Parts: sequence; structure tokens; C-alpha cells
Amino acid sequence: MVKGIKPYRSTSEYLATVDKLNEIINQKVFNPEFNLQEYRQEIEKILANLRQKSVDMIDNNPFASAEKTGTLEKIKNRMRLRVFQTENVSAKAAFQKFWTWDYLSQNGWEKELKFFNQEIQPLIETNYFRPLGEDGRPIDNFEAIDFLFGTIFFWEFMLRTWWIARTHKGLRWRQAMLWRWYDISPAHSYLEMAAIYPYRLFR
Repeated sequence: MVKGIKPYRSTSEYLATVDKLNEIINQKVFNPEFNLQEYRQEIEKILANLRQKSVDMIDNNPFASAEKTGTLEKIKNRMRLRVFQTENVSAKAAFQKFWTWDYLSQNGWEKELKFFNQEIQPLIETNYFRPLGEDGRPIDNFEAIDFLFGTIFFWEFMLRTWWIARTHKGLRWRQAMLWRWYDISPAHSYLEMAAIYPYRLFR
């Protein structure tokens, strides 16, 4: 993760909870004899968890730190339209109804979870956060990448210098290095670009 970007914990946990529900419903899809009622207690627990997580997501807005509040609004509107066919209702009410046994049973478990997986999950997956360093600024790992590439350039240059000095008897190391002077320029240019362009491209 070049800029220290990580998945946001609460939204990742939300999707992990949905995955648990998907695992159970997929058994029903691939096995016609699968009795969903036998898993009702477990499913009801998952649904209750999702209802609470939905309220927490709306109240706490974990998308704000990534400046993606618009994504949360899009999620809320899609859920309103899916459940109530209008945007002029409470998003919390839409989520509360969607994640119930009655709603999913009446409208089709597979169909409704497919809607969530295709229309809601990709939006939630875009959320992230950037941890702060001791200086209060967002962490990034460009310095580590600069060091890595600088090390590669250095050892590649030294190995080529050694090979030239070995294959040309009487040639000193300093002279062999000058034979590879054109390797130094690209390396220097790369390090300058690595220090400048990340800020412009990724700020």
C-alpha cells in the first residue's frame, strides 16, 4: 500500500457479515433439498447484526474520512429505491426492512442478495482510511519504494562495473564506472521524479 491506505474496519466487517449470510444462502442455491428453516436462528442473528451495523454506518459515516460521503448517499438512495421505490423515506428504515427474514423470503433471497452484492457492496468496498504518523500527517510508503529502487540501481551498477573491470584487464574500477556513466543519469532522474511526482499524482 504505497500511500498507507487500508480498508476501513467497520465497512470491512459489514461486508464480512454479509459474506456469512451468502455462504448459507448459497447452500440453498446449489442444493434444492437444503432446508433454510434449520438455519433460521443463525440467519436471524446475522440479520440482526446487519441491521445494527447499517444504523452505525449511517450514523457514524465511515466514508467521511476518505471524503466519500457522496458514496454513502448513493448507497442510501439505492437501498431506499430497492425497498420502498422512492428516495423520500428514511435510509435507516430501508436497511431495517431489507435485512429481515420476511422481506428476503418474500422477495427472494438469491435475488435480493444479488442486488446487494452487485449494487451496494462495490460502493462499500471503495471506502478506506489513511492512518496518521506521529507528525499528524497521513502515512505513505514512497520513501521505502525510493530506497528499494535506489538499492537495485546501485547493485546493478556495481555488478556491471565489476564485470567490465574483470573482462578488460588493466582497467581500474573508476574507469569501469565511467564506462557505465549513462546508467547514473537515469537513476538520478528516477529518484528526482519519485520525490516529486507522487505528490502531484496522489495528493
